[in-house]
Amino acid sequence: MNSITRARRKARRLIGDLKRLAGVKTVRFDGVAVHAARNELPFEVRRLLFRGIYENKEREFVRKAVKRGDRVLEVGCGIGAVSLVVTRMAGEGQVWSLEANSMLEPVIKRNYALNGWTPNLRIAAVSKVSGRVSFEVDENIISSSMASRAGRRRTIEIEAVAISELVDEIRPDVIIADVEGAEIEIFDADAPLDRVRTIVLELHPKIVGLQATDQLVDSLLGRGFDLIGRRGNVVWLDRAAVTASQLT
Repeated sequence: MNSITRARRKARRLIGDLKRLAGVKTVRFDGVAVHAARNELPFEVRRLLFRGIYENKEREFVRKAVKRGDRVLEVGCGIGAVSLVVTRMAGEGQVWSLEANSMLEPVIKRNYALNGWTPNLRIAAVSKVSGRVSFEVDENIISSSMASRAGRRRTIEIEAVAISELVDEIRPDVIIADVEGAEIEIFDADAPLDRVRTIVLELHPKIVGLQATDQLVDSLLGRGFDLIGRRGNVVWLDRAAVTASQLT
């Protein structure tokens, strides 16, 4: 990174921090808007939003990977920031989002409404099989997980939908997933991914271990995906070498 790039990034961070401190309520990036008022989101989320780096790796990849008209399954919607960018790319109604944390439902709907859209949103976890699963709710609403982790958490039972059922129902071209460690189970060797073209996936080696995440990526490469890009723990896998006729 050269000195000019560093200076520009420092300036963007400073401007973002000044906007946050001034009480600006809305952040705009990648052609969409997100609510970021005080008392609506954890401090760290707001800080990253105003600095323009919240989920920036995922946003970079989906801007390049998602095409107009794609059917997109999003597993782990969070506050809806990536979901909004994907909706702008694929078109309204082309994104099916699942979020396990019910506390995020009003946040997601409010962000969609800010952009004049309505989400295809289901409050449920995604797992290998449908049923009920234990879910750890963190006081930091975006860090909740099905994986057991340290911290101030409470465990609740929530609905889980099998990945196979979702793929059969939605028939996604693209799957985007940020599930705090549950990716190891969801994308195992039995996951029905043969007709999926693109996966943008955040890995969580601090939760499940580096060996498990490396094995997952190797497994997906063995199933015909190419590793197109990697930024930290976010990977973009695509069937770049597979023609459309081979997927029909």
